Amino acid sequence: MYDADLAWIQHHGFGDFARGAAPGILDELAAAGLAGGRVVDLGCGSGVLLRELARAGYDAVGVDVSPALLALARETAPDAELVQGSAWEVELPPCVAVTAVGEVLSYLPDGEAGAPELGALFGRVANALVPGGLFLFDILVTGGGEPMVYRTRREGEGWTVEVEVDEDVPSATLQRRIVTSRLFSGRWRQGEEVHRLRVLQPERLTERLEAAGFAVATSEAYGRFGLAQRRLAVRAQTAPPNALLGPERPD
Repeated sequence: MYDADLAWIQHHGFGDFARGAAPGILDELAAAGLAGGRVVDLGCGSGVLLRELARAGYDAVGVDVSPALLALARETAPDAELVQGSAWEVELPPCVAVTAVGEVLSYLPDGEAGAPELGALFGRVANALVPGGLFLFDILVTGGGEPMVYRTRREGEGWTVEVEVDEDVPSATLQRRIVTSRLFSGRWRQGEEVHRLRVLQPERLTERLEAAGFAVATSEAYGRFGLAQRRLAVRAQTAPPNALLGPERPD
């Protein structure tokens, strides 16, 4: 996923999502008393959120499967540590927070028939986090209305992208067919990718997070930055240090 042209278009045409989400994420970290330390961004893309984390004084670590996106991230966030790998397989270092912005955990790995187990990932994240650490992400969820079936087109200087979306309710999956055109060395270059995403029930998502030891809150926004229809922002927190001590006993 995300070859050179789509990665370039994602960075130059769609980086506004990570920029918009960043202030709300930084506010959540500050409110949790996490003023510094390592933050791991799963599916870091071209490094927009990594840059904001580093500017705020965090040790930013970015993980992504796409070499093309990581190449852009090296320019965007030169102070961040970058790791090529899958969010489902990468070894997570000890950290104060883990983020996954832009439906990262909705994506189904290319070429795999089954969906990776969310519970296993949630357990790995919980084990990597310090007491009171945060897991912040957004994800595609089910809705009561009609399936998402539509086409969009967007263009900028030297590029266009057309996206055809088709949701299959029985299988709880959604497919995006993405056709790109990019002006490169005086010629238009065409590309096409197909991305598959899972669609989750919010209740089951919360259950799996709680089973991994998280306290969970959900929202339709990162701070003041609202998400698109049927996207859910999740704030999951491990037990704070004082909770690990148990209830106070009278002398």
